[in-house]
Amino acid sequence: MFRIEGDYLVVDSDFKPRKVTGRSFVSLVGLNPFQKEGDALLTMHKLVKEEVDPKWLKRGDFAEALVKAVYERDGHKCTVYDKKEVNYDNFTEYGNFGGLIDIELLEEKTLIEVKSKSLDKYDAIKENPPREEVYQGLFYGFLRKYDRITMEWVFFDPITEDEVFKGKKVTTLRYLKKISKKYDVDKAHMRDMLCLANQINKDFEETHKIRLSLVSDKMLKQLGLSRPSGFDFSELNF
Repeated sequence: MFRIEGDYLVVDSDFKPRKVTGRSFVSLVGLNPFQKEGDALLTMHKLVKEEVDPKWLKRGDFAEALVKAVYERDGHKCTVYDKKEVNYDNFTEYGNFGGLIDIELLEEKTLIEVKSKSLDKYDAIKENPPREEVYQGLFYGFLRKYDRITMEWVFFDPITEDEVFKGKKVTTLRYLKKISKKYDVDKAHMRDMLCLANQINKDFEETHKIRLSLVSDKMLKQLGLSRPSGFDFSELNF
């Protein structure tokens, strides 16, 4: 199914075209320090299985519910979408882009992207919010044609978060912190970024090839392959 041919990783089997989502978008345009472009292509096309700790999913669901409750308490009308009802895609009008909005404020023409973190990340994110996460929110804001989006980071104390998930009212809010930041959507800039991500995705779907420089050693190992000896492709950007 996978083989190395020259400077490329080649996928011999057929696969379905996939939309670029907010998560894959930031990786394809080189904004995600935790995932290389080639790894994102393989993952988004379901050519490799991505393992996700159920704990992070549970934490994310709780964070979204918490943010929604806070906004509704403050008088905002929030819309959330059932993942299965919308088939994990709020953007069926687009052929090449999609994904799921966390919380939408339809009357205010804006949306909220929610991220969940461990409490020890609070100071670092307060000082320097992760660019790859901000751009996920901007991606969805651009697709919705909104001028501004809000990022919400919710922080959990890893020692006590199991109590939070069990719904113990006494501890639910005691061990949480939250950061809220608004960002303007630079539509011209985002249009260029989306065009780049789409081109990278379409090139892969047409050629079934990815430059080895864009694939991590960890991914190659998962595929049962190794990088050719004698050359270090990790720093190449072309």
